[in-house]
This record gives sequence, structure tokens and C-alpha cells, in this order.
Amino acid sequence: MPLLCGMWLAACVNASLRENDCSPRRVSAQVLRPKEHVELVGEVVDEPVVFSRADASSEVQHFTLRIVALRRADEWRRASGIAAAVWTVPRGSAAVEYGQRWKWRGVLSRDTVRRAGYRALPAQRFNVDGGDEQQLAGGGGNPLIRLCLEARKRSARQLEAGVEDYPHSHGMVKAMLLGIRSEIPEAQRDVFAETGTLHILAVSGVHVGILTLLCVAVLRLLGVPSRKFALYLGPLLLLYAVLTGLRASAVRAAVMAVALLAAPAWGRRPDLPSAVALAATLILAAAPGQILDAGFIFSFAAVIGLLILQPRLMKRLSATGEADEDWSVQRPGRAQRLARWVSLAVWGTVSTSIAVWVVTTPLTARWFHLCSPIALVGNLLVIPLASVIIFSGVLSTVFGWIHPVVSEVFNHGARVFVDLLMLWVEGLAAIPYGHFTVGDIPDAWFAAWYALLFLALTARAYLRSLVPWFAAACVTLAALVWWSGRDAAFLTVLEESDGAAVLVRGPAGRHVLVNAGPAYRGRDVVRALQRRGINHLDALVIAHADASHAGAAADILRAVPVRELWCTPWLKQSPVCMAVLGTAGEKGIRVRRLVAGSSGALGDVEWEVLHPADDRPARRSGEGALVMRFARQGASALLMNGADARVEQSILQRAIEPAAEVLLSGGRRMSGACSPEWLDAVRPRVALIGTGGDWRWVEPDREAVRRLRERGVDVRGVNEAEGALEIHFERRPSQPGGPWCRIL
Repeated sequence: MPLLCGMWLAACVNASLRENDCSPRRVSAQVLRPKEHVELVGEVVDEPVVFSRADASSEVQHFTLRIVALRRADEWRRASGIAAAVWTVPRGSAAVEYGQRWKWRGVLSRDTVRRAGYRALPAQRFNVDGGDEQQLAGGGGNPLIRLCLEARKRSARQLEAGVEDYPHSHGMVKAMLLGIRSEIPEAQRDVFAETGTLHILAVSGVHVGILTLLCVAVLRLLGVPSRKFALYLGPLLLLYAVLTGLRASAVRAAVMAVALLAAPAWGRRPDLPSAVALAATLILAAAPGQILDAGFIFSFAAVIGLLILQPRLMKRLSATGEADEDWSVQRPGRAQRLARWVSLAVWGTVSTSIAVWVVTTPLTARWFHLCSPIALVGNLLVIPLASVIIFSGVLSTVFGWIHPVVSEVFNHGARVFVDLLMLWVEGLAAIPYGHFTVGDIPDAWFAAWYALLFLALTARAYLRSLVPWFAAACVTLAALVWWSGRDAAFLTVLEESDGAAVLVRGPAGRHVLVNAGPAYRGRDVVRALQRRGINHLDALVIAHADASHAGAAADILRAVPVRELWCTPWLKQSPVCMAVLGTAGEKGIRVRRLVAGSSGALGDVEWEVLHPADDRPARRSGEGALVMRFARQGASALLMNGADARVEQSILQRAIEPAAEVLLSGGRRMSGACSPEWLDAVRPRVALIGTGGDWRWVEPDREAVRRLRERGVDVRGVNEAEGALEIHFERRPSQPGGPWCRIL
């Protein structure tokens, strides 16, 4: 144990040193700005993942690139670093291959923060410019890995034999057996994530176990002694781990299987904890950075939970006692043995599901902001169905090398069980409160969960009796913290929407999202809502009928329950918004058109519409934008939603009082806006610039910014914030001159 702890500590230090390498060749040392247009030479170090775009004319290739040379100006320099490359190519173009060396031009984003485990790690992202690429060499990389990837492609073709017209079927089998997830639709992955059954799409112990059992059966038929199993299965399982992409879960399962099979050859008894320790040690020795990776932590946490919790749960749940195992008095009949076997199988599945859920729920809540109690029920049938599908896939791959017709038989069998699996999972996802999103989990609650679990398992009897009281105290404290925050009200400008979407939170969990952002940020906005623990929206407001404000609305309507859709009267003039109306009709969402004078309340947060005055058609989208004001007892914010200078004049001519503490204005539409007359009427103390969804490309009007600053307005840009911008409403402002805008 001391040796193992020392190796884990060394891995942590090694990983930290690698992530903070100060070598002058490192990409982060050569690229001075966060984003630069560069020319580089790199080698593809993994198999590309290809996604089709919505326009059906192009596709996107994602792959990992090892950078070997870089040119920022006129001179080439040697470089070192890894970048996640994104390359958009015409549909049908040949994908890059492992080991190829290319020269590209594109935009390199330095130290892009990505979440990988318990803390954030830096990473490079490279967006390739099309039309100027050049392949320099091929056939590089490790020959063994290249051979395994070729076998992976051939196996994928065999799994498609006879079921080419059922992409949902062979896509699922390829994900389970080969780790190829790119063919599974995003909506289908979301269903598995919501029900807590996404783990079956990752190659892990179940997959390796089925392959091992099949191979052991063959070896027994051939008369091979058990002490020699590791000699034959060791290379096969390790090659399978390479074939599936060398993910932590696959490598861990393969190493554990080899260790358990090799134990008899060394005259030792198979020991699961030792196998887990060996797998962790070998993975961290090869890649120390894995110790901070979410996949590594999740995989080993689940296995450790199974080793510690599952036997104890099995002992309590199972009705089988020591007397059942004593057959010396009376040997049970076949029916009794079958009943006992079924009972053990059922209770084994139940105890496994509970053990994994208890250990991994905090990790799922922290990293994916999702809690799925329905997984306790779902895994009872998902695991057996997945086992049958994997078994069919293995047989199809093995016997397909003999004749393709054999593959077709097993592929059709797998298709039936895939349909049953999807029927079961989709039914679970439709159960109310079977899953829900949660906000950021504080470290204290994260630690308290595992502290309670540790005490319940290891403490003495008198201490274990205190665990229920400690758990009750934690639940009570969590309820008090939640109750104290129910009264909070604030506006959040979502960075994930390019500044176009503003989330309004009222007391008692009332939520309204004003605008949605561009279509390509739809998934990001949905995840941003999930990170804030939002399970529903009282309303989605389409305040501006253009693609930068409404493009992502359809994705949000499909992913988040929405009670009402509020919109500008001229929504039908926009093709983008017509698609949004169609999605709202399919979901049965009420559509409400707002004009000046429309008003309402989210608890004690009141809202009103100042523009447009009527439902006459607008000549430009900026003229038809909804101008909304949210207020709470002396605190107010005015959302312009991309409205232009003509809208300001229209509001002033109608003698409306637009006063507000905070003014949220746009970017390129600021030209001519914020006139002296308008600022005299609004009298803002804080102005947020760039909330129109265009701040990434167009700088705000300098004259408008100058007029704001001349009046002593605190001007802040969305593009200057490292995160979301929040405007907090106090119930009774105790400091009228205090700050109203806080950067999280």
C-alpha cells in the first residue's frame, strides 16, 4: 500500500510538471496571443471522428494533432504540443488517417480551458482553414496501432452487414463493441445520459468480460489448461484495448482480466483489488495526466465501488444463507438450483446497480450536472440487454471473417435487442422526475457524501450508528441553503450564446430566457442551463427575429421543458423563427406575441415591454426587436435585444419612461445609438455592451461608448468577462450607489 500511494503521488507530480512545461518549443510559449492565425505541420495521432453538418453539403472531422513545427510570421520553428483539430470538408471527402503528416493553415487557440476531471486543464484547439492543406507523408506512427485501427475499420464494416438500412442499430453495436460513438445521434446519447445508462456506450469491464468468457470457452474446448489462459488471452485483450481507442476504462478492464488470468500461472489466487491497483499503476506510468481525467476517475471509482459495496449489498439483499450452501443433508433438485441461480443473478444485478449509482452519483452531478435516480431501475434491464448485444457483436465480428452471411444473422439478432433497449431507455427518460439537472456542487457537499460512505463502511458499530444522524444533518443544511437562495433574483448574460441570451431568474425558481443565441451554440446554451440546475423555463423569449438571436431556440425547446414561447409580432417574417414556431407546435407550447404595454411578473420581479408599439410589419429586424425592462423594488435592467437607434427615438416619441439602473445594449447595432436624449431618459449607472450576439466580430460603436463614459456610466463588455455577467436584484437596496454588475 505505501508503494502504491507513492506511485500515485509521483503520477500527480509528473502530470503537473507535464501540464506546466516551460520548454521554449511548447506551443503556448511560441503563440503569444489567445488566438492566432498560423501555419503548422502536425501528425495525426488518433482515428478521426466525422460528423455531418446540418446543411448536408459538408462534414466536420475531429482528430488529435501532434504539432511538430509552427510558423507565425516568416520563419518555421520546431514546436511541441497536442491540439484538438477541427476540419470542415465537403461531404464524401476522404478522412485523415492515423500516422499522416500534414501542413495546414488555421486559427490556433492557445490554452483553451477544458474540463477534464476534478480541475480544469489547458489544451490547444486548431481550426483548419480549407483549401490550402497539403499532405506531406503517410504511414507514420506505431505500426501495431495502425494495424489495430485497420482491423477496427474492417470489424465496423462487418457489423453493418445486412443492417445497412438500420443505422441506429449498427451505430449502437459499434459504439458498444468498438468504441465508435460518432454514428449515434446526439438526441440518442442524451437519452442514455438522462437515464444514467450512458456507461454502456463506453468499452469497459462488461465488454471485456464477455469477450474473455467467449475466448475461455473456446480454449476449454481446445483442452488448454487454465494456467495458460493468460498466455493466449493477454495479447488478445491488450490488442482489443488498442483497437477501441486506448480509453482508460478499456485499458483498465483488459489489464485486470490479464492479471486475474495470470494469477494461477504464478501459483497465486486471483485478487481483484490487486488487479485494480496494477491497472491504475500501469495506466499512470504510461500517461500520468490520466490521473486528472474524468474518464479515468469515473472508471476506477465505479470499480472500487463495486469491490467494496457490492458484496455487502449482495449479502444483505440475497436470501441465500450459509445453510443453502450446505447440500450434504439433501441435494437440491434441478428446479431449486435454477431458482437459486435466478435469485443470485437478480440480486447481483440489483446490488451492482446500487453500488455503482451510490459511488458515481456525485461525479455525475459535478461534471455533467445531472442526477438520475431512475438509473437504479434502468440498469436492471439495460445491463442484460447490453450484454446480449455485445455478445452478438462479438460473434458477428469473429465469424464474419469466415463468411459475411454469418455476420448478417448475428447483426439482425443484435438489431432486435437494440430496439428493445431503446424502447426501455426512452420509456425511462419520459418518467417525470426520473432525472433532473443540478447546479455546481460545492466541494464541501462533494466531500461529505464520500465521508459518509467511508464512515458507513469502515467505522465501528457505535460510529456507524451516528451516520444516519450525520446524513440527516447534511440534508437539513442543504435544504436550508436551498431555501435561503429561493429569494434571489438576477439576470445572467450567457457567454455560451455569444452574449445574445440573457437568463432571468426570479424568486422561487422562476426562469425566463431572453433570446437563444446562434444555432451553432445551441448545445452550449443547453449545457449552460444545465450547469445552473435549470430543469424548466417558464418562458423562452424570441426578442429579435434573426439567426444570431433565435438560431438556437429549436434546440432549447427540444432539450428543456418550456411552458410558453414569447415573441415579437413579426416572427413569421423570419425563416429561422418559422422553424422555431414549428418546433413549439410539435411540443404543444403556447405562443404569446408581445407588444408595448405587455407586462407580467416572476414572483416580485416585474417585467414590461416598451417596444414595438403595434403589430405593423417592420422594414428591418432591428426595428421589430422587443425592448423589455425587468425591475424589482428599485432595481431595474433594460434589455435592448439588438434594437437600433430608430427604436430609441420611437420610445422617446411615445413619452414612455425608460429609466433603468442597468442598460444592456448590442454591438454593431450601436451605431447612432445611446444618443444624449436617450441617456437622459434612461439614466443608467451600468452599461453592458455586446449583448447582441455579435461582439466576437464587431467592436461596439466608439462614439456611443464615449457618450456613456462621459456621463459616468460604468461600461463593461461581454467579451472582456471571463465567464458570465450577472446583475443581481436586491429586494431592498441598502446601497443605492453600490455596484449592480458582478462578474462571476
